[in-house]
Amino acid sequence: MELQEYQTKKILSQYKISIPKGYVIKNKYEIKKILKKFKKLELVAKCQVLLKSRNRIKAVQEIHSLDQIKGFVSFWIDRNIKINNYEEKVRAILVEKKITIKKEIYFCIFFSREKQKIFYMFSKFGGNKLKEKKNFFTKVKIFEIFPTKKKKFNLKKIEKYLNFSSEQKSKFFYFLKKIIRCFLERDFLFLEINPLAIDNKNNFFCLDAKSSVDENAFFRQKKITKLIFRHTRIFQKLNKRRIERKKSIFFKSGNISVIANGAGLAMCTIDTIMFFGGKVRSFLDLKGGIKEEEFLKILEEIVKNTKIKVVIVNIFGGIVKCDFIAKCILKFEKKNIFINTSIVVRFSGNNCKIGKEILIKKYKNQIYVTSKFSKAIQKCIKFSKYGNTI
Repeated sequence: MELQEYQTKKILSQYKISIPKGYVIKNKYEIKKILKKFKKLELVAKCQVLLKSRNRIKAVQEIHSLDQIKGFVSFWIDRNIKINNYEEKVRAILVEKKITIKKEIYFCIFFSREKQKIFYMFSKFGGNKLKEKKNFFTKVKIFEIFPTKKKKFNLKKIEKYLNFSSEQKSKFFYFLKKIIRCFLERDFLFLEINPLAIDNKNNFFCLDAKSSVDENAFFRQKKITKLIFRHTRIFQKLNKRRIERKKSIFFKSGNISVIANGAGLAMCTIDTIMFFGGKVRSFLDLKGGIKEEEFLKILEEIVKNTKIKVVIVNIFGGIVKCDFIAKCILKFEKKNIFINTSIVVRFSGNNCKIGKEILIKKYKNQIYVTSKFSKAIQKCIKFSKYGNTI
């Protein structure tokens, strides 16, 4: 999930990474209260949206008077911004102290799924100067964050490329230490600082930032989830669409229903079942944040179809915990809805053991529970052909 600029900066500030003094405005009545916190009216106001190229539509503006900030807030707050066919409503405006810049560079740290490694990305050009360049990737250099023993440590190469002074080098080293720690501890997939500014005292400032956090790690990132729930309406929109979104996709033939959390896991389960001669009737991809009522409705919808003989629930515990799914199935079994339908449950990941214990104690002879994918598939195909004979 992508985080807005002020959310990213709040996380960075927890690791003592320098950011300009700033506050978030959500309505025009907060303006005077927030402006009192600044000594001088040399500020920058930014609309908080996940869209790119805010400067192009003047959604970022320098502020020098009370009338300017009032006009900016009244114009942009609750207004829809549309850039390149993408539209988003402005729910918040970040007002920050203006920093005098000596030099600005581009900095990015990201996780490569293909290579299963973390990389830095740097450029001598930062901010709008980089965007003006025609070929982005010819103006940036990529370095591996944890090089092997055979390779030399990349810090010297980075410092040489960016042409830092001796004082800047020492401060840059501490900046990198903090940013790496933040990236790893907060389960970031992507963190871009553009520009990373250097002031007259050679201090590094994060002037603009955007990031993406691994949704599957939300169960251990309680501070980030609280930040998102408090300050965005993304989850409110998702709550309204959840029941509509969580509908099973039915095929014309087959007698097996697949429930999995994650499109990749769902497709892998379907492919394996079909490879071993089974036929899938329906499948459902569970997204994070599903509620008990929603899951029970999903099961009701599946069981209503009399042609479905087996339901395989394949859960890799993350945001959706294994014990939560186990309790939902337990509640559903008590209502005696699964009379003619066999259930195969495969748990792995977050609270896997707890989930297995819950189902084994109560329904040892009615539900097959395992942590091995191959065994779950074998039982699923057996039940679809010969019925529930565990």
